[in-house]
Amino acid sequence: MNIFTIIRRLLFVPICASCGERLSPFPDKRIVAHKRVCLCHSCYKKWVEATGELCSRCAMPAYKCKCVPKMLRNDFTSIPSLFFYEPESENVQNKIIYSLKRIRNRELTEFLAFELYPHIMDEIENKNISRDSLVFTWIPRRKQSISKYGFDQGRELATALAQIFGKKAYPIFLRKGGKEQKLLDVEERKSNLERSVILNRNLLGFPITENRDDISLILENKNIVIIDDVITTGSSMKRAVDLLRTVCNGEIILSSVSKTIK
Repeated sequence: MNIFTIIRRLLFVPICASCGERLSPFPDKRIVAHKRVCLCHSCYKKWVEATGELCSRCAMPAYKCKCVPKMLRNDFTSIPSLFFYEPESENVQNKIIYSLKRIRNRELTEFLAFELYPHIMDEIENKNISRDSLVFTWIPRRKQSISKYGFDQGRELATALAQIFGKKAYPIFLRKGGKEQKLLDVEERKSNLERSVILNRNLLGFPITENRDDISLILENKNIVIIDDVITTGSSMKRAVDLLRTVCNGEIILSSVSKTIK
């Protein structure tokens, strides 16, 4: 941990992303992961247990499980993630997702990105993809949520992961209106996303030096990594993949911090 990080942590005492306990600016090495510290001793232990929970389908630990939610099984054989999502539970996993969505915490975002990195690398190597061809993107958050919390957690994750790979994250998708997904059933989610998630054909957020005005030209010969925080039914990812395949013929890799398997 460099001197600037220590000074920042002395000035702004960090708290555990799960339980809210104040953390020491000089953390024990046992809870340091990739130089990012965001969990107390107790919650870090629970985190390790959660990522090691066995999948009911493949019997692999959560961090090694690549199972795919039903809606995406026709298109993908694996989706790497870190743990299983259990709605309404008070476990450490859900508390981390809660923090990720509501509190802008760079150390938590970077911690999760570094945890996801080796699993995404496995996908890249299995598909024999060149790192130079990678483009990172995310499922955009509703504008109402961005206004309420001040950030888009998907963008934060995608940006952190892209930086690890020495790449950049770009907003391939935009969101206009739409209802909150968790309040809808499967069919309502699909209909809601078809209306609200669209391709960023006007290239909003892309570099102003980009002299091509067609997103299909920009994505030519590119392989796309789509990041999300939670995959439940898979409807958001399905919508994004269907849109992407109209403008890009490269490989698509999906990854999320957590997922449910149904």
